[in-house]
Amino acid sequence: MAVQISFNEKFYKSDDIKNGRIIKRFFRQLTTNVFKMSDKYSRQYKEISNDNENEIPLLYGERNLYSLFASAVNAITPMHLSEWGFNKNNSDNVDKNRRVDLWCLYKNGQSSNPINFYIELKTGWYCLNSRSKPPIEKRVKTAINNLIDQLRSLKNNIKPKWNDFDDVYLGLMMIHGYYSKGNERYSENDLVTSINDTLDKRTVKNYLISTLTFPDDISAQWEENNCRFISIIGIPIVS
Repeated sequence: MAVQISFNEKFYKSDDIKNGRIIKRFFRQLTTNVFKMSDKYSRQYKEISNDNENEIPLLYGERNLYSLFASAVNAITPMHLSEWGFNKNNSDNVDKNRRVDLWCLYKNGQSSNPINFYIELKTGWYCLNSRSKPPIEKRVKTAINNLIDQLRSLKNNIKPKWNDFDDVYLGLMMIHGYYSKGNERYSENDLVTSINDTLDKRTVKNYLISTLTFPDDISAQWEENNCRFISIIGIPIVS
C-alpha cells in the first residue's frame, strides 16, 4: 500500500499569528510522522501476524490514537505527556480544570525559544457518496466546535504558562473519507467548504490540512465501507 501525503496551506498565513512559521513546521512534521508510522504499523502487522488483511490504526477512535500520536511526537521531541491535567489555583470548578490530550516542549533549532504545544485531538467522518448530504455529519461539526472550546478554555481560563515559555494551542481534527463502492464522489474543495462553514472565524484565523490518500480500495476494519483518504486539520487557537 503506497503512502501518498499532501499538504495544503492555502488557508494559512504564517505571519498572521505568533509563532506561525514554527506551528506550520511542527504540524507538517507531526502529521507526516503519524501517516508514516501508521503505514509501518500496517506492514509490520501483516508480517508478524501472517494476516493479509489491512490493519490501519488511523481508522480507530480518538482514544486509540494516543499511542500513535505520542510516537509521532516523540520522533520530534522526547519531552511529551498525554492526558495531563491542568488546574488554576487548585480550584474544584470544572471551568478551572482541564486535561489536554498531548503536551510537548518543542524547540525549532538551537537559536529559537522553546515552545509548549498543548494539543487536543478529535476524529470524525466525511461521506463521499454523492447521494449523501451534507458530507460532514453534525457530530463532526460538534466535535470541531468542542475542540476549539476546550483549547480556548485552557488558553483563556487556566493559562498554564509552564516555565514562561511561549504557548501554542493546537487542535487536530482527523477526518476519514469513506464511501460505498460505486457511489464515490470526492473533491478536496467540498471538504474545505464544509470546514470553512463550521469554523468560527473570530477564533480560527488560519488552518492547515495534511492528507493521506489511498490509491486503492482500502476496506480494512470497516468491512462494508472503503476509505479513500484521511485528513488532519490543524487549527491553532488564537483567542
